[in-house]
Parts: sequence; C-alpha cells; structure tokens
Amino acid sequence: MFAVVRVRVRYEPRDVEIGLDDEAALEVHRRLEVARERVGTGARRARAVYATAALFALLHPVWPNPVPLFVLGLGLGWLAARTTGLLVPVLVHALFNAVSAVFVLRGG
Repeated sequence: MFAVVRVRVRYEPRDVEIGLDDEAALEVHRRLEVARERVGTGARRARAVYATAALFALLHPVWPNPVPLFVLGLGLGWLAARTTGLLVPVLVHALFNAVSAVFVLRGG
C-alpha cells in the first residue's frame, strides 16, 4: 500500500508518496493528527501576533501615534512567525527607528 502524506517544506506543502503497510500508514496518520492538534490551525499564532502588536503600540503611547505602530507591530509579528526567529523583526524595528530619527532630526 502507498500512503500519500502531506508535508511542509519551508512553507510549501507538498504531497509525498511513501510505501507503507496498512499498520504503518495508520500510525503515520495518527501521529500527523496529533501534531495538527498540538499546532492548531494558526489561530493561536494569529492571536499572539495581534496581542503583541497591541502591547507594542501601548508601550509607545506618545510619538508616533500608537495606531501606525500597531500596524508596524503586526508586520513585525508576522515576520517573527514567518521566520520563526527574532533577528529579522529586530532589524526591521532598528531600521524603522533609524528612519524615524533621521526624519525628526531633519525637521519633519
């Protein structure tokens, strides 16, 4: 028997055929179901990104306005989730701060 297993390779789902007997195919299917339950559908990650974006905006209450910073926080959260790390969002935040500082220093 051949089982078709859907796997994610760097955010690109692909179908892979592997030769398994019935018992092994059922075990693979069961383990994949358990993994899906643990990870969820991404709703938990989306809620975390929205919550941290709101916290990011609340921690910057003066200048600039917290509303655009909420949008920036959403983007930084998406980058953190997409890259599964903090390096890229930290670099984007530093770039945003540098551009903002230049804008303020030039009298804008």
